[in-house]
Amino acid sequence: MPAPLPAHLLTTTAAAVKDDPALRAVVALAGVDALLPSQIRHLRLDQVDLPGRRLNPGWLDRPLDEFTADAVRSYLGFRNRRWPVTSSPYLLVTRKTAHTGQPVSVFWLNRLFRGLPVTAAQLRDDRIIEEAVAGRADPLHLAAVFGFGPRTGLRYAQAADPAPDHRIGT
Repeated sequence: MPAPLPAHLLTTTAAAVKDDPALRAVVALAGVDALLPSQIRHLRLDQVDLPGRRLNPGWLDRPLDEFTADAVRSYLGFRNRRWPVTSSPYLLVTRKTAHTGQPVSVFWLNRLFRGLPVTAAQLRDDRIIEEAVAGRADPLHLAAVFGFGPRTGLRYAQAADPAPDHRIGT
C-alpha cells in the first residue's frame, strides 16, 4: 500500500536538489507529475514542450507546472553545456548515453537518490496520495489525472482515506 511521506523527508530531498540539475528534474517529474522511474528514464525531448508548457509522456498530455518547467529548463542548460553535440532523443543523458542514444540506466537513476531518504517511486506515490486527498479520494479522478486504471486509482484512494474502516472493498 502506498503511503504519504513525512514532511521532513520532503524537506531533506528539496534541499538536496539545489546543486544537482539532473536530480532536480527527476524529483520534479516524479514528485509533481507522478511519472514512474521508467517513464522518466524514457522521456524524450519532444515530449516536453517548454514554450507551450505541456508534458506528454506518451499516454496523457498535461500542463507543465512552473516548478517542473524550471527544473527541466535548468537541466537542459546543464545538458547543453556538458554535451553540446549530443543527438540523444532522451531528456536525461549521461556520459555514456549522450553518444549511444539509449535512455539512462536504472542504476544511474537509482544512484541519483543515493543518500536521500526517498526514492523516485516514493515521491510519485506521495504525489498521487496528495491528489487523492485533495480530490476526496475519488479513484476515477485519480485514474483520469494520472493515466492509470481504476483499480490503481482505488488503491491510492484507499491509501489516502483517513478512515480506514470506511474503505471500499475491505
